Amino acid sequence: MGSTRDIGIDVIDGTGAIGEIGDDAVDSAAIEDGAIVNADVNSAAAIAHTKLAAVADGKVIVGNGSNVPVAVAISGDVTLANTGAVTIAAGAVDNAMLSSPKIGVAQETVLATALVDGTGATGTHTFTATIPAGAIVTQSTISALTGFAGDTSATVQIGDGSTADRYNTSTPNVFTTAAHISAGAVSGTAYDLAAITPVVTVTSDSDITSVITDANGSMVITIFYYTV
Repeated sequence: MGSTRDIGIDVIDGTGAIGEIGDDAVDSAAIEDGAIVNADVNSAAAIAHTKLAAVADGKVIVGNGSNVPVAVAISGDVTLANTGAVTIAAGAVDNAMLSSPKIGVAQETVLATALVDGTGATGTHTFTATIPAGAIVTQSTISALTGFAGDTSATVQIGDGSTADRYNTSTPNVFTTAAHISAGAVSGTAYDLAAITPVVTVTSDSDITSVITDANGSMVITIFYYTV
């Protein structure tokens, strides 16, 4: 026997008759639209996901400006696959987002034509980038080198404007074209309380003017450091 309830029938004895509804007798059409509310759903109902409205491939449910749940695609610096895997876009994480210690670089393209003629064998180039105060320099590299020709030799030093080779060891040869050459370990003080603007010094055999005039030399100097 199913459960009982009052039903709308004619009153017979002044108290109303009690009718009985059989199991599975009430279908969707018999329920008033909008009558079912959240409180009517058992907290242990565990409604299957397949019975919810379809969500397009790779989208998630987000409340919109009208507080209505809608299916949207994840966008911006990350993408979401339908497997749940999240991919961060290339270049989306910058140094400010990293916890300490933070890794940084000061990088500059040095052109022969941009060297400041030191009247003699040396020419200099001052970085536009700086090494921040409190940074600890770990290494310098030279890449994308097109030989600084025009004289019979050319070497480079990477310093701070006072100590010519503070951020490298010895005098790497930059006369010959190469994809990459080592600048050696830091030979001077790696740490400084003040911000530093690096200075690159190119030294030719006898006359830097001939190297500048030749106009072919170029290289990318990268100084690696970290801050705490």
